[in-house]
Amino acid sequence: MNTYFKLRDSAGPGDVTPVFKQLIEQNAGPELERYHQTTFAAFTQQGNSLTLFLQPLTAIHLTSHLSEEIERNGDIQYIYLLGAVALFIIILACINFMNLSTARSANRAREVGVRKAVGAQHNKLVGQFLLESYLYTIVAVVLAVFIIRVALVPFNILVHKSLGMALILHPVFVGGLLVFIALVGLAAGSYPAFYLTSFAPAEVLKGRMRKRLTGYGIRNILVVFQFFISISLIIATLVVYKQLTHLQRVNLGFNQGNILNLLHTR
Repeated sequence: MNTYFKLRDSAGPGDVTPVFKQLIEQNAGPELERYHQTTFAAFTQQGNSLTLFLQPLTAIHLTSHLSEEIERNGDIQYIYLLGAVALFIIILACINFMNLSTARSANRAREVGVRKAVGAQHNKLVGQFLLESYLYTIVAVVLAVFIIRVALVPFNILVHKSLGMALILHPVFVGGLLVFIALVGLAAGSYPAFYLTSFAPAEVLKGRMRKRLTGYGIRNILVVFQFFISISLIIATLVVYKQLTHLQRVNLGFNQGNILNLLHTR
């Protein structure tokens, strides 16, 4: 049995839980005597128990897996899994941006050298490269929202859901999106910004930067890490695909045709 109620602002679950034992004894005792000819004390002495507990309404869909739920619940593990995949993809995108930015360092180094020679400050040069990173991130987010808007209708048809775009306008989501843009822009643009602005103007203008630009270092480490994440995601995808294929083709030991599954309530 599910009962929904709202606590006062000044009350918490700890204020209500101690009352549950008394409520069970007062209400379940007469029912046990009427239908089972036993007392509540004898019922508990036999190893049986009746419990009541509180659960936040927002936690029911993903974390509640009780019997006789009103409808089928989701699983929080899927959220964690998809979130981890999304995080790895974002890391790959940041590494790609870093590698592309440093690959163009030969051309940007001349720009930095000239600007330093005419008196440009180091912090302003760093700010310029970070601003470019933020602009790319904002454009990517806008493009992602547009793609979601276009693909939402066929996705709802595919998964038999009715998801909408109202969540994007929620203040919490907007705030989280702004934090996401700030973190991704900083993560993707910080290394190229400090790397490109570390060149000495004299060396750049005299053409002595070729050896430094083609040397080994953090860039190669990023490439190796990028391949590691890519291969891991590919392997995980293949494992999931093989598992789903096995579930669809495995012999259940009986003929599934013309069999009905009837649900009933007591």
